[in-house]
Amino acid sequence: MVRASPVRRRTVVVTRPLPEAGGWADHLRAAAYPVLTLPLINIQGLGGAPSQAHLTAVQAWPTFSSVMFVSANAVRFFFAAASATDSAHWLARWRAGAGPRCWATGPGTVKALRAAGVPEQAIDAPLAAGLAFDSEHLWAVVQAQIKPASAGAPEPTVLIVRGRSGSADDGDGRDWLGKQCVARGAQVTYLAVYQRSMPVWDSAFESVWQQATSDPTAVWLVSSTQALSNAQALVGADSNLLANQTLLVTHARIQERAKALGCKHVALCAPVMDSILMTLRALDQNFSGL
Repeated sequence: MVRASPVRRRTVVVTRPLPEAGGWADHLRAAAYPVLTLPLINIQGLGGAPSQAHLTAVQAWPTFSSVMFVSANAVRFFFAAASATDSAHWLARWRAGAGPRCWATGPGTVKALRAAGVPEQAIDAPLAAGLAFDSEHLWAVVQAQIKPASAGAPEPTVLIVRGRSGSADDGDGRDWLGKQCVARGAQVTYLAVYQRSMPVWDSAFESVWQQATSDPTAVWLVSSTQALSNAQALVGADSNLLANQTLLVTHARIQERAKALGCKHVALCAPVMDSILMTLRALDQNFSGL
């Protein structure tokens, strides 16, 4: 009797920033995948005490119609400036049916909102069973909430809490959502509460980087275009080092960016572990047959 060859598990390089990278790595290891954790985006606070804009937004929180959080890190850094008194006041308002709606693009941000004490009934997000978590899918859920001001009704106000890259705020697709809100008559305020930057090139990062780039069979799990851009910057003139890697990306925009950079092996999946594992297993089957 001929025995089937065992499926070989390819090493997965998790490129999400911390602490989210750790959670994905744990799930992958539980599914028997070798994992390298290589956060390609460094997340840190803006330095020092919260900005005046941040403190003002915390105090004005109950006056917003809606607050969008672009990531779990946006939730964590925003609520870090809230006192226990603030949190208790907000919770009382939510229980009374008041307070702002909290918008999230994906399940990780929803989980962070719950951990921050936001009640489930105040959170809006794309369906957890969906295949895409982005501004467009969130807008389909929340757009009916934005109604133009009328006689006796206040102007809708939306706060978008996010990070920044370099010295300027940038929101990627979140700018798109803000523009949709403005087009429907809302007043939109943007607030940066953390910094996104290149990873710190220390000995630990260098060790994992060398392992990841020297393994031609590894699968790089990439969940943002900025992570991809940072990887491109790190490889420098040796563009083939990235182009020849197998990438598993979680959004069509990342797939387009990867192809524009010359990446030859790009697979697309939804940004949820079930879809990631299903796609990895398909890649394993092809790999085992080589």
